[in-house]
Amino acid sequence: MRVRSETDREILRLAVPAFLALVAEPLFLLGDAAVVGHLGTAELAGVGVAAVVLQTAVGLCIFLAYGTTAGVARRLGAGDQRGALDGIVRLQRPVHHRDSHRELAAATGDPVPLAQNRLHQAHALAPQ
Repeated sequence: MRVRSETDREILRLAVPAFLALVAEPLFLLGDAAVVGHLGTAELAGVGVAAVVLQTAVGLCIFLAYGTTAGVARRLGAGDQRGALDGIVRLQRPVHHRDSHRELAAATGDPVPLAQNRLHQAHALAPQ
């Protein structure tokens, strides 16, 4: 790809890190599956269930981030910092990562405790 102007450079400077941030979680989940696949079928199934739950939670967070960006920018541009913060808190309050454990109800058998263990590990590593 040929960079023609300073604007192109600026777009790439913003787009490349954003793209890498979006593909990081699926790549981590793929790596988990590749490593755990050597342990056994039940372990791989547990990671598979946990991967679906984690990817759903990440997708919801990305949706909320994209959904709040324009509104927050508008409020901040108008000088309303309190309104911008209230908008973020109000929109993100319903999404809580522990609620995603309900999706495990559909899974039965050996993978469930393994998936729960993986989700607890992911929660412990997540920024608070």
